[in-house]
Amino acid sequence: MRLQGSAWLERFRASLFFVPMLAVFGSITLGFASLALDRHIDMSGTDLPFGFTSTVNSARALLSTIAAATMAFAGIAFSVSLLIIQLASSQYSPRVVHTLFRDPYNKRVMALVVGTFTYCIIVLRSVRSPLEQSGDAVIPNVSVAVAVVLGITTILAIVAFINHSAHAMDVSEILERIRHEAVAHVKREWSPSEAGTQAAADGQQPTASTDGMSSFVIRFDRSGWLQQLDADALLECVPQGGVMRLVTYPGRYVIEGTPLCTLTPRPDDEDAVARHVCTSVVVGATRTMQQDTSYGLRQLADIALKALSPGIKDPTTAQDAIFHSAAVGLTRFAGHRDYAA
Repeated sequence: MRLQGSAWLERFRASLFFVPMLAVFGSITLGFASLALDRHIDMSGTDLPFGFTSTVNSARALLSTIAAATMAFAGIAFSVSLLIIQLASSQYSPRVVHTLFRDPYNKRVMALVVGTFTYCIIVLRSVRSPLEQSGDAVIPNVSVAVAVVLGITTILAIVAFINHSAHAMDVSEILERIRHEAVAHVKREWSPSEAGTQAAADGQQPTASTDGMSSFVIRFDRSGWLQQLDADALLECVPQGGVMRLVTYPGRYVIEGTPLCTLTPRPDDEDAVARHVCTSVVVGATRTMQQDTSYGLRQLADIALKALSPGIKDPTTAQDAIFHSAAVGLTRFAGHRDYAA
């Protein structure tokens, strides 16, 4: 369950849909709340400042203009974003697209745009003229004022989004982002426990005598990139005094039917153990940084190789990528006990 939750969290972080979807529901709630506030103000007879008052026609025109302008600007901004992703994929490496999708700034701007549009639609449908239905004019002045604030904020956010996207194409920014994620990931994944560290320091390795025992080979039930494995869940499958030998690791492409691990001695219920082991690993269509400590270096190496290709011929970018690779390798990989030994 914990492994599946981590996989879903990674999908949400790389998704351009989840945050805007929350913004849509939030804007619907805000719209109904502001309309309720307008009804309360109308019933209490409170006068609003002159700048907050509107007529039926002006309210409709203003809300329609904000909604239309917001979506028009959004179309331009998101077209620029897709163009930048395409250029980054062809100029540097298809692997860097994953980091662009995870950029929280893009998701927040998209959420603000769709949220403003949704809010304007919710408020617009409540505007009534004296000639409609009950004959009483309904002009939600406070809601219209909030729409104006959201509209201005959205336009500024879109301009800032274009500026952010332009700077995001700077190769130095891309390399720095990859290096930062790689270092943070290695630091998070390679934090050995005190017991494990002490055992390694003393030169002790856990051993178990399995001489003369038959082994059970557990194989992958699907093909794809090995993204995660749950070590605690795998250890639950090892019998007392037994040994499990993994023949793969996160970051490798696995093929259905190839060995995942070898379990010694053979368990009593082989099918149940095999199912439990297969559910303790996550195999996906793409390579991720969840437990793959070498994926950051792979991205930096791809950028360096792409820069040295005949079509690009940019040795400076290749040099910068090598420097960032050294920052990851020398400060994290070389400092780790397993590599230092």
